[in-house]
Amino acid sequence: MARRKQKDRTYFRIRTFLNADRAMPGILLAKVTQTEYISDHEGPSCFTDTDMTIGDCGRQISLGFDVDTEQEYRRAVQKINRLAKAVEGMRQALFDAHERVLELRKEQKIRQKKQQKRKKQEKREKEDQPRPESGE
Repeated sequence: MARRKQKDRTYFRIRTFLNADRAMPGILLAKVTQTEYISDHEGPSCFTDTDMTIGDCGRQISLGFDVDTEQEYRRAVQKINRLAKAVEGMRQALFDAHERVLELRKEQKIRQKKQQKRKKQEKREKEDQPRPESGE
């Protein structure tokens, strides 16, 4: 059975660093490619290659997505949707947590300014109080 490659098609491909500082390498690789073949006995067919690799801090995970059958395709889409939902949920939670940090910092600055103002006021009041005369 002779198979001749007809063509390759890339539907999606990304290779990017996760961290802005390249001294701290984190990487994301993902691709969806398809190779079409013509078989002398079976006619046209194709193979879809889908995978994702995420690496950070010396650790790496690789995810594969089989899509050869309709059931595998549905499972792969479900897996990707769950990953996307988790990433988006984590992103939103991070935004919310950071907003709270900013609120607390603002409250802390206000408290510090009030304390400084109170201390200055107490110092002025202390300086303005008549001092008892000594030596009589």
